[in-house]
Parts: sequence; structure tokens; C-alpha cells
Amino acid sequence: FHFHQNAHITLGGGVILDQFVADFSDLDIIDPNDPAFSNGINVFSLDAALGVKYFLKRFKLGFSVNNLFETKRNNSVQSSNYNKLPREFRLITQYDFTIDSSLHLEPLLVYKILPESKIQQLDLSLLATYKKAFTLGMSYRSNADLSIIAGIQYKRFYFLYSHELNTSGLASFLGSNNEV
Repeated sequence: FHFHQNAHITLGGGVILDQFVADFSDLDIIDPNDPAFSNGINVFSLDAALGVKYFLKRFKLGFSVNNLFETKRNNSVQSSNYNKLPREFRLITQYDFTIDSSLHLEPLLVYKILPESKIQQLDLSLLATYKKAFTLGMSYRSNADLSIIAGIQYKRFYFLYSHELNTSGLASFLGSNNEV
């Protein structure tokens, strides 16, 4: 919806396909007959997301909700207990600083809330885009991760890769993460 030539709102929705995988084959199990650890787990869940974003020239402000239906899933073959995908709220703000016709810098701030668990998280990112085709950046997640980001845009498609390094006390257990 366009208010003015420099201001408009977009609405978006999506389908979330969530996969939970657990492999217990490398664990030293105290009771090898414990049914909770007898098989690996590979569970898919389906949910939805909804968002709105306001654009004013080079400023953007958005709000989104993930896991609208808080889908219940069973993470164990032997159990009748269900966990649900917790609803997530995100507030996003960003601004495009045009350095020259070839270079744009875009700081992003994402504030995420999971009300059920009272978890709050802040992501701070800076992306540099060269000639509207190549992107490099870094992102910091409060008390947890540092990411290096690289991307390329081809026509209307935008491909990003992120290598995430865990900086918390659990880094030796969690390792790093790659996202495309």
C-alpha cells in the first residue's frame, strides 16, 4: 500500500517447515534399554508467519510473528508428551546509508521476544552492498553469536550465506553454524 511516492507498507506471510533431528548414537547411555534413547529423532512441524514493514525513503520499520499456531510436536517416539513451537515476535529497523552510487551501508537492529520463556534477544548487524550485487557484513547476537555474512544478488534473487560462531560459554559444545 502506497501512502506517498516515498512511503509504503508491505504485508507478508509464510509457511514454516521446522525439522528437529536428534542422533543419540554417540552418547554413552547409562541404561541402554531406555526407550527415550533407543532411536534417533527426525520430526517435521508445519506452522506460519506474518509480518508488516513500513518504508519511508531509506528507513524501514517492521514487525513479524513466527509460529502463529504454536504447532504441537512429539520429539520422542516413545512419549505421548508434546512440545509446541513457541510464538516469536520481532521488531526490525534498518536504514540505508548511501555512500556513493556504488556503495550502501545498512545497519539493522532486530529485537526478538519469546513471551512464553521470557527470552529477549537483540541482533545488531551491518551490511555493505557494492553495486547492488555483492554484500558483506557482520552480525552480533546479544550474549551468544558473531556472524560473518556474504551474499550476491542476481536479477531479482538474493542469496546470502552466514557463518555463525557461538561466543557463549557453550561454544565448545555448540560449535558453529552455517546458513544459506
